[in-house]
Amino acid sequence: MLHRCIYTNVLALWDPILLQTDDRIIRRVLDGHKDEFRQLVAKYQGQVFGAAFRILHVHETTADVCQEAFIRAYQKLDTYDATGSFGGWLRRFAVNLALRQIARELPVEDVDGLAAFHSRTGTRSKPKFSRKWMHRK
Repeated sequence: MLHRCIYTNVLALWDPILLQTDDRIIRRVLDGHKDEFRQLVAKYQGQVFGAAFRILHVHETTADVCQEAFIRAYQKLDTYDATGSFGGWLRRFAVNLALRQIARELPVEDVDGLAAFHSRTGTRSKPKFSRKWMHRK
């Protein structure tokens, strides 16, 4: 089916996957047509990969995080609130998993050793990494 794109004023062939609404696909998946989740994966894999890659900067790790994000989204699909964007909900899985991956890979400072150092030297240095930023509201 050919349509004129309003932004570029050219004729474009629309992908039938993009023509189906996310809510309709989600309802069908929840009704037992589990294979239709592939349509959502095909539609959002680029956005999910991009969101995770901006955090991780490593293709292999990003691919693993994206796969896990889609698995978790599939498992929790019944908790999706249709008032929000499905793409945003899905990207949030990827971002959270990417941040957890970074937190796992960063070394955690020896708190006892740091406290002993400060008590001996009388100095107080800033920590190299704080996990506080991951829990912003």
